[in-house]
Amino acid sequence: MRYLPLFLAELHCLTDRGDSISDLQAAFDKLFGYPADARLWETEFFPSRLKHYFSSWLDTLMQQNELMWFGCGRERVSFCFESDYELFMFNENTEIEDRAPGIKELFPDERGRFSFRDILDYSGISTQKLTDLLWEKTWKGEIFNDSWGSVRKGILTGFKGQDVTGNGQSGRRGKINRWKTSSPISGSWYPPGYKPQEPDIIEEEELIKDRVRQLLQRYGILFRELLDRELSFMKWPGIFRTLRIMELSGEVLGGHFFSGISGLQFISHRAFRLLKNGLSEDAVYWMNACDPVSICGVKLEGLPYRLPSRLSSNHLIFHGPNLVLVSRKKGREVQFFVPPADSHIMKYLDFFKTLINRDFMPEPDIKVEKINGLPVDSSPYRGIFISFGFKKGYRYFVLRRAFS
Repeated sequence: MRYLPLFLAELHCLTDRGDSISDLQAAFDKLFGYPADARLWETEFFPSRLKHYFSSWLDTLMQQNELMWFGCGRERVSFCFESDYELFMFNENTEIEDRAPGIKELFPDERGRFSFRDILDYSGISTQKLTDLLWEKTWKGEIFNDSWGSVRKGILTGFKGQDVTGNGQSGRRGKINRWKTSSPISGSWYPPGYKPQEPDIIEEEELIKDRVRQLLQRYGILFRELLDRELSFMKWPGIFRTLRIMELSGEVLGGHFFSGISGLQFISHRAFRLLKNGLSEDAVYWMNACDPVSICGVKLEGLPYRLPSRLSSNHLIFHGPNLVLVSRKKGREVQFFVPPADSHIMKYLDFFKTLINRDFMPEPDIKVEKINGLPVDSSPYRGIFISFGFKKGYRYFVLRRAFS
């Protein structure tokens, strides 16, 4: 069981982070259809897979390919190719008939794509109400936007529209200023260009097989507990029968590959070869507790350590199969599982630099208050942090971004 985190990390190249836009493409191949907080993609998921991630790379991929993002719950998004959207179609709580009137009231033509201002002029709704309504429909999978820039601005504004009425400005100049402060940063909104049709039995089976193949891309191995954070139709009950059929055809292998997992396990041939060939036991890597490869919150037995809660403010650092450091509350509480004299301990702290130097929403600073339960200034690890670049503060050590 202790090798499962390393296995998942190696599958996602966390153990050998890439440094190009093509490496970002490779990361996407495994992440398609995974529902996650919109904030985590560029602040956690991509930086843990790439040595240097730039926001412009994602913009380029969306402009030059059929890559799209879609809402799958409040402030939760995922990615896929437009031609594959039926695999992840998120419309579980909404009927086409129920949302059609709302679409007609917002869009001049259901077959087109429209800017925020186009929709504003057509609908006659206030800027603030329209912004809230568009995001609400996006989270339900009822409408889409073709730019990730809109998500970035939404993150920075809390996905809330601004009330620009009564701001004391008048005339044409005032209207232009109001528009600049309240509209999405870029992109066009559009409704689905089709209405879902009920597939026949054969088509439905092929659809589920493709979902299983995507999950195998993501995890390599599948078992019930691992899929609890997936979209509802990609969880264990929705794919188990198909997994059995794929096992009989030889496309997947069934068996017992990791201890501590109750119930059946299925593994892809590629992942099985990865296990047979051996894992990178010398690799040092980190992940957010909410990362798709994180097993925080997964009910497993036999782990030699206790994992932190599955919260986005928590991070884990591994050396091969061993958990060596846990950071909670964005670094305020740090727990080491190695002694201060460990020869790799400086390397274990490197992820802090990623957090303060990342391209999108870097942390302004990292303040460490406790180490292994002790106040930082009385901890035997205090010298390590000072050598790494932390400065003494009042009841904490602080690491700030260096500006050249």
